[in-house]
Amino acid sequence: MPQETSQLTTREIRKRMLLAESELLRAELFQELRGLKVEIRQITRPLKQFGEFVETAAKAGAFFTAWRKLGTLRTPPASGKLAWLPKLYRGIKLGTAVWFAVRTVRRAPTKDGPLTNNR
Repeated sequence: MPQETSQLTTREIRKRMLLAESELLRAELFQELRGLKVEIRQITRPLKQFGEFVETAAKAGAFFTAWRKLGTLRTPPASGKLAWLPKLYRGIKLGTAVWFAVRTVRRAPTKDGPLTNNR
């Protein structure tokens, strides 16, 4: 039986080398993308926290503005008595509006499950 030696042409050698290089570059690209993903998460986490702080501050500002307006919307007493019932009604109305506004604050979905409240 004659001994066969596999002789690769220069074209086949070049093709195999290019395929190997391509696989190495692809693996390197995926590794760099994973690192970029981690960096983006590290940047966006403080930004999200700052956004939550700004949102809370805006709601607090709206609450204090509404509270101030509540104090200026006094009805003049008809018979000299304190008109506490309209104040109580407006206070309850303001309190429920603020309560529902605060309770509807949502977080972004997590890996653990669906959207959850802040508390």
